[in-house]
Amino acid sequence: FFFSSRRRHTRLQGDWSSDVCSSDLQDLPRQLQSQGLEARWLAPLDGAFYGLLEVAAPLAGEALVRHLLLDAGVATLPGESFGLPTQPGRAVLRLSYGMLQGEALRLALQRLCQGLTALPQG
Repeated sequence: FFFSSRRRHTRLQGDWSSDVCSSDLQDLPRQLQSQGLEARWLAPLDGAFYGLLEVAAPLAGEALVRHLLLDAGVATLPGESFGLPTQPGRAVLRLSYGMLQGEALRLALQRLCQGLTALPQG
């Protein structure tokens, strides 16, 4: 998908240009929740290089992935590609976080949060 880090918990220093989401990967669901969006990791990120993020969203699958890529500039994979069932009003995104670090990770998280919180909620 888009972001990565060699460490399980990445906390970056410096200015954060958006209040939408912090740069801490583990904290991503809580940050989205603070913006009114239900979100959770489906499994702990312990030692993994990808995570499965479940979010409340009016779009799912390819439509959500397309929105995030074209409107927010982040690439994700839909959970359906990995055999995860869909539920109305919910989506699962597979996020790869093994390669990006520092500023690239911060920017990817910021874009993901902005793209998800920009979706109209029901």
